[in-house]
Amino acid sequence: MLMKQNTFLELLSQDMISSVTAQESRPSKGKPLDAGRAIWVLNITLSNGNVFPLLSSRGTEREWASLDTLNDWLKNSGVSNFRIVHMMVEE
Repeated sequence: MLMKQNTFLELLSQDMISSVTAQESRPSKGKPLDAGRAIWVLNITLSNGNVFPLLSSRGTEREWASLDTLNDWLKNSGVSNFRIVHMMVEE
């Protein structure tokens, strides 16, 4: 199954999503990590335990530049609780 926005919203309305995790990540598609700024992606866990990334309409992981923007998007989609996972920083 591909987890695009319309699928996510449909599964959410059917109460088939058990958790949503915002994962801090490096930008994809060769974008530089601009001044240490990461992006955020979503991992969706279904009630059956399967986990899927939320994809953009182009089929790549949907990315948010800020956690605040992602929080607003989730709230407007009907999600009030989600986990936040920071990436490990190599020194």
